[in-house]
Amino acid sequence: MPTRDADLPNTRLQPELLAENVILCCGEDRQTVLAAVPPGPAPLAEHHFRSYSFYRYQDHTLVLSAIGTGCLEPLLYEMLSLKKVTRIVLIGTAGALPGSRATLGEVYAIEAARVSATALDQDAGEAPRAPRWSGPVDLPTATSVSTDLYYGFTDAAEGPYLRHFRNVARQASGRTADLVDMEVAQFYTLCSFAADISEVEYLAVKGPANRVTNHEEQNLHTPAVLAKAFRAAFALLGLEFRPAGAAPAAAPKLEADMTKLIGEIKLYWTIQIAIGAMLGVIPSVFGKNSYAALIICLSLFLLLTIGSVYNIIGNYYIRIEGARIGLGGHQENVITPYLCKIYCVIAAILGGYIGYCVALALDLGGGAWSHALVGLGSLGCLYAVYAIQGRIFHSLLAGSPECYRDYARPLRAMFPTWLVPFLPRSARP
Repeated sequence: MPTRDADLPNTRLQPELLAENVILCCGEDRQTVLAAVPPGPAPLAEHHFRSYSFYRYQDHTLVLSAIGTGCLEPLLYEMLSLKKVTRIVLIGTAGALPGSRATLGEVYAIEAARVSATALDQDAGEAPRAPRWSGPVDLPTATSVSTDLYYGFTDAAEGPYLRHFRNVARQASGRTADLVDMEVAQFYTLCSFAADISEVEYLAVKGPANRVTNHEEQNLHTPAVLAKAFRAAFALLGLEFRPAGAAPAAAPKLEADMTKLIGEIKLYWTIQIAIGAMLGVIPSVFGKNSYAALIICLSLFLLLTIGSVYNIIGNYYIRIEGARIGLGGHQENVITPYLCKIYCVIAAILGGYIGYCVALALDLGGGAWSHALVGLGSLGCLYAVYAIQGRIFHSLLAGSPECYRDYARPLRAMFPTWLVPFLPRSARP
């Protein structure tokens, strides 16, 4: 049994830093992890060395590590060699593979995990690795394939770099699995190899923060996944989620996120109300000099267009920010589609009057040409506002995370791509 720091050169661990129960998290942002820690007393002790951090609480130790096999192997060996740890729950995020049954933002007990392109491929073999856990597991289950590659596993990177990894990615993706991650199979394998130095029970709880085809949404669901994973780990280890009588402590980051979300909502409705108030000027336009009325109407049309654009953009960012911090996972988009329609109707009315003002300025009287200008003005302004809204929507949709795609179903129905001109190629199906 190691007795000196020199015996544990990678962690510099002391036995008193370890509890029987360990929660391990690899490759996540430290501040995001700590913000997701269940509220309770501060840690009794902390220890930071190289890529590892240890937080000793009364009934468990939280361990943070960097990504992959190269970090996991020395950590587990040195930690288990102290013969204090009896149970480890690995938590963290993963990517959802195509055809996955896993839901973004939810967490799962990983019942089986295979290695693919890791330092343990030869030793672990082809058979899936399983957890060793004797207690009840009240969680849905999923399977995973684990790799030491990040960009090499998918087509997220571009250029000749990917050519070196195409076979690996193709082979791994072809295996039946729900998730791809960078630790679970290695974690199960290394813990099983360490049975001669420590009889430890081990289980991984992971959740998809993104689909492997959309790396941009990786950080979107991370806070929600980590918070749920901590809850699950506490339940598995039989730990109290919150001290009796204690009020939940609000994480500073969550407070900041909520402030940002509330600010965005206020701005959204301030703009919409302001546009509505400005449109109240329309009745006063009637009867004015045709040139003055035309200038006023064109100014109102510009303001109307700005309001319609922010109706789409503001709604998008409100939805994304809410989903990122775990709010309203299954919201229905109701108000924004109706506002889109209202903006189109007002544009048609305003456009008709613009055409009427043009007819008066040209002294066309009330004949067919005057009626034609009214009709053309109405249809032209209607389609202009419709097309601008549609183009903005599809530009956002093309790079949006999955949580927005379901939410935006009413807008997709309202703005089919064949009706929206000048769409970028990336926005077309």
